[in-house]
Amino acid sequence: MSGKGVFRLPSWIIRGNRVQITTGIIKMHLELYEHLHVTQLEIGDKIYYADQEGIEYICKLTSSTHEECITLTMEIVEYGKLLTLKNLRKIWGLKNLDLFRLENIKVQPLTMEEDQLLYSFWKIPGTLKGRAAFEELDQYLFLYKSLAENWIGDIEVEEKRYHYFQRFRMIESLSCLEWKDIQELGDQLSIFQFPLARERALGQKRVPLEQYRKSFLYFALGEGLMEERIQNFYASPDYKLTGFGQQAVGELLHYLFPHYFCRFSKFECIAVEAIYKEAARINSLSLGTKIQHYQQLIQKSFLADKYIEIVGRKTELPIFYEISCFLYYFYKEHVETKDEKVLLTRSEDVQYWMCELPDGKFHLENGLLIMQHGELGDIRTYKSKQDLWQAMRELNNQKDSYLHASALYQFCHKMKVGDYVFIRNAEEEIIGLGKIASEYMFPKFSNAPSYRKMEVLKTGRWKLKGRISYQNKLLNLTKYERTLTYLLDFFIEK
Repeated sequence: MSGKGVFRLPSWIIRGNRVQITTGIIKMHLELYEHLHVTQLEIGDKIYYADQEGIEYICKLTSSTHEECITLTMEIVEYGKLLTLKNLRKIWGLKNLDLFRLENIKVQPLTMEEDQLLYSFWKIPGTLKGRAAFEELDQYLFLYKSLAENWIGDIEVEEKRYHYFQRFRMIESLSCLEWKDIQELGDQLSIFQFPLARERALGQKRVPLEQYRKSFLYFALGEGLMEERIQNFYASPDYKLTGFGQQAVGELLHYLFPHYFCRFSKFECIAVEAIYKEAARINSLSLGTKIQHYQQLIQKSFLADKYIEIVGRKTELPIFYEISCFLYYFYKEHVETKDEKVLLTRSEDVQYWMCELPDGKFHLENGLLIMQHGELGDIRTYKSKQDLWQAMRELNNQKDSYLHASALYQFCHKMKVGDYVFIRNAEEEIIGLGKIASEYMFPKFSNAPSYRKMEVLKTGRWKLKGRISYQNKLLNLTKYERTLTYLLDFFIEK
């Protein structure tokens, strides 16, 4: 029998003992002192009947007598899958009911909203466990509720951006893209508000215009699984575009598919990994698979439903825009360290280096980039790498490698003031980013090392993923487009 049309309001939860049902009737006995709890019960009221485990029946009250005890007679009108009290106690909108909090409460009136919520689980019981499994999300959403409008951003601007990308993703637009159309992405994606990132991706054409059209067409409208298209656009030689790193891809994905994906810049990804333990264990997956998995976790946890229920809609934009704002808030307020933000600038001839320093912490604390080289003296006295290498071999009985000589020579002759340097430790981690602040320097005493002063921009620990380790102690990364984009994503802030 359908429950919604046969009951009068209000509705109730009544908790009794486990019963064996043979006639479709439940009789429940209460002590007379409990009459205060049942005075408002009336014939025809809708009752969710619960035992100590949970709710398994919806009943209609058929009689209520008060003699030596209170006897409630209920007709079962719906049988359902058990809704466990353990899970119901974790649901926002139900968790504060006295019956779920106090063992001695056996009769609980429900508001219309509470009844509608409980009945939604009754109709689709499989959703209860998922909603309850991520109970901690409710608290963060509640904290966010009063702050949401501060994090949503300029709604008018976002609505214009939404309509811009809906036009951009149409096949007739993508097929006829001109370079100026592609450069306009710099005004739409937040990652390209930074001159360094914008210049690398959109400053000049890196491939023929037809390749840009092909790549964007494939990403937006191509065939195949979405995770494959994400990964191919990000990394495949057939589709990747210089400067479109993880942050650019994660943003572009959201704006092209706002009804299906959140924004996945590094900030939202870190938030997802902090919220969902399962997400933090999949770093070895490709970017496409990882993003697809993150989105599935968001859906599995009913985050959108919880958001609407607790926070409420603040815009008419697709819900995943508002979820993205919440994830960014979560990152900034509950995850982010208080390190000073890094602002990277660009000049025409700036270079990017990776330097392996086993004692990198010392170098970062003192703002020095030091290269040890025994008794070689001032490296400026050597006119070529070959001269330097030969001197090293003579001093060290032919044991020094050409790579070591090359690193010293570049440190002295090729590195310049204003260059950026990523500091890597021996554990395959980036532990800092610096900016070269002095020319090559050499103190004149025995076995002195060479050094340069360095402005330390940021410190931390970022585990390198994939094979981007090299035998070189010092490596010029300027021409390594994919590696450089990957590393810069660690440091570019919104």
